[in-house]
Amino acid sequence: MQVTSGLDNRDSGAPGLTTPPPSGCVAEEGNLPLLTRTTLSFSSVLFCLFVYAAPAATAATLLVPGDFATIQAAIDAAVDGDTIDVAAGTYLEVIDFLGKDIHVRAISGPDMTTIDAESADAVVRFANGEPSTAILEGFTIANGQTGFLAPGNGGGIAIEGASPTVRGNHIIDNVTPWFGAGIYVNGGAPTIEDNTIESNGFFCLIADAPCGLGAGIYVEEATVLLVGNRFYSNVAPSQGGAVFTGTNANVTLVNNVIDGNSGGLGGGVVAGPDSVVDMFNNLIVDNTAFGYSTLLGPIDGFAGGVWAREDSTVTMNSNTIAGNAASGFIGTETTGGGLLVETADFSAVNMIVWNNTAAVDPQIAAGSVLDISYSDVDGGYSGVGNLDVDPLFVSGPEGEFYLSQVAAGQVTTSECVDAGDPAEALILGTTRTDHEPDSNEGDLGFHYAGTTSGFRRGDLNEDGGRDISDAVFGLGALFVIGSPQPNCTDAADVNDDGGFDVGDPVFLLAVLFQPGSAPLPEPVACGQDPTPDSLPCPPTACP
Repeated sequence: MQVTSGLDNRDSGAPGLTTPPPSGCVAEEGNLPLLTRTTLSFSSVLFCLFVYAAPAATAATLLVPGDFATIQAAIDAAVDGDTIDVAAGTYLEVIDFLGKDIHVRAISGPDMTTIDAESADAVVRFANGEPSTAILEGFTIANGQTGFLAPGNGGGIAIEGASPTVRGNHIIDNVTPWFGAGIYVNGGAPTIEDNTIESNGFFCLIADAPCGLGAGIYVEEATVLLVGNRFYSNVAPSQGGAVFTGTNANVTLVNNVIDGNSGGLGGGVVAGPDSVVDMFNNLIVDNTAFGYSTLLGPIDGFAGGVWAREDSTVTMNSNTIAGNAASGFIGTETTGGGLLVETADFSAVNMIVWNNTAAVDPQIAAGSVLDISYSDVDGGYSGVGNLDVDPLFVSGPEGEFYLSQVAAGQVTTSECVDAGDPAEALILGTTRTDHEPDSNEGDLGFHYAGTTSGFRRGDLNEDGGRDISDAVFGLGALFVIGSPQPNCTDAADVNDDGGFDVGDPVFLLAVLFQPGSAPLPEPVACGQDPTPDSLPCPPTACP
């Protein structure tokens, strides 16, 4: 077992950072560690920092394949608080976290690191109460299959009664005949963030019979946060091309892009009966409900974008629903190309619903007038502050659904600019192609992250500066169980080598205290990373 710092005090009984500082690390004028003084040699600072923190350094870093041939072998050997660093390569296995509070991460990111189940089972399983600090990060998760040779649900990732964090992965080409081809959640409170969930689907056990709910993700009896993901090209022959929420699901979707998915009914998002769904700042475009055949004859598709089914509760704020379609075998009975609402508790504000297609009610289909306000709806819709104007979408650095604005260099300004509900808080994001943030009353529809995703390298604790407290923060995150983790891993990658390890706080200490050290890589001021990598960095407020 390799420990990145060279310190392993699991069995020492060490009490942690409350231990008095070691001899030689106390200032003459009082009981203050030398590392708090400003005129020190680099070697003194490094020695005192490591020795002073050593009693709390209980976490180990296990290397695959350096220490263990397989990821599962490393998990079997790990204890709570450990990190498993997986080198680039393809690993033909399935893994189970076994209830352990560990961080399993691909140090070279999903483009270079794949876990391939070879259709043997779900690729990754959390089924023993794993907490939010149990993290799966940076892999391609591929070729999982359940429901045939392996019973159960969830082809890619199966989460049952657990609350892990699944971050920065590419979940692709997984199948099941039942629920959740990409991700299946039953119980717990997981966070699913910054993943690409693509081309997952179903194999139906009965020929010509529609099967499968939630090709991207299926959730029931659980509270789930979906933030910053892209759901793309997932296919559900039955319902929910991207997302399906089942009984007693409480799901929050924030900053997701849901595009190019399809389902027999409900091409994008389906809020199922007795579920609660809160959708904030999502882009839902180019999804299709294509219908299906039954023993009683064909059924046309409906709800190309979003379907709020009976007895669901759905709240929508600042979403763009555009270019979705309801199609089918007959063609004359398709309805709700953008949005279909049945007997649901539904409200929406600051939306754009535009250019969706269906034979009947192509934009919004509902049995009664819905609570929709300050929204731009193609063809119009009754409600306070609603518009019926071309939103004037334009392409920009991150996509095709910015709003035309003279201030950003376009000829015309969209009427959706500054048309939001004045009672709603501004979104941390932008509708402008020059990535200036939203202002005034707020714009309608989806906002891109823009410049708000910038960071300051070495500012691990995000206090606006760069000093020894950042190095201490980094060492704590790496080696002290229960310590907070960097919000922006890219900022923590101080030496810009594409990973976060003990070399980063050491590099920062050298920059701070050792004259002639290598300079800090950009961005030194708040900005974008000039070196592409897969390290996550959610929107920050650095100036």
